[in-house]
Amino acid sequence: MQKLLTDKQTAEYLGIGKSTLWKYVAAGDIKVVRLGLRSTRFDIDDINAYIKSRKDN
Repeated sequence: MQKLLTDKQTAEYLGIGKSTLWKYVAAGDIKVVRLGLRSTRFDIDDINAYIKSRKDN
């Protein structure tokens, strides 16, 4: 089962502010799930993939 997070939950999970989160979304770095005109969520699997892609190898 997928877990969807709000922007506040996602920002807290990443340790960043909501405005920074939305900058990442605007840049195409983080994907959103649009549930309606004013309702967006973030898939925890996408967030974890973003974190993994940012790790130094």
